[in-house]
Amino acid sequence: MRVRAVAVAHGLFALLLAGAPLAAQTTWTVGRTPWGDPDLQAVWSGDAAGGIPIQRPVQLGTKAELTDAEFAAKQERDARTRKQGEDAVGSMRIDSAWLDRTFRQTSLVVDPPDGRIPPLAGRRGATHTGRHVRKRPL
Repeated sequence: MRVRAVAVAHGLFALLLAGAPLAAQTTWTVGRTPWGDPDLQAVWSGDAAGGIPIQRPVQLGTKAELTDAEFAAKQERDARTRKQGEDAVGSMRIDSAWLDRTFRQTSLVVDPPDGRIPPLAGRRGATHTGRHVRKRPL
């Protein structure tokens, strides 16, 4: 009986310690750009992570998804690329086990309809140069 009481006491103490960091956390708010929009700066994956480019290639125009023939050709290209990566030696070898799907989607950007990231314009209509963007250390 005494062993059981000690075990229960230890369990309650462990739960108390585990909950302490949760109580100490502050509420998180999304970072903002100097002009007030949500700060979406990050390392965005594109072709390498899911086979879907961030921006749609210009030659695809407003086509949001590949046709059956284009999709079949892309599946063949992707299979060859995966095979080359798996057959490579040394530092050129890649583990493509997680690259096992091919998608019909032509870009991650879906608006505007051309799938391209529009140029950013400043207050006076000048194109955004990125000079005011805070550089984050790697």
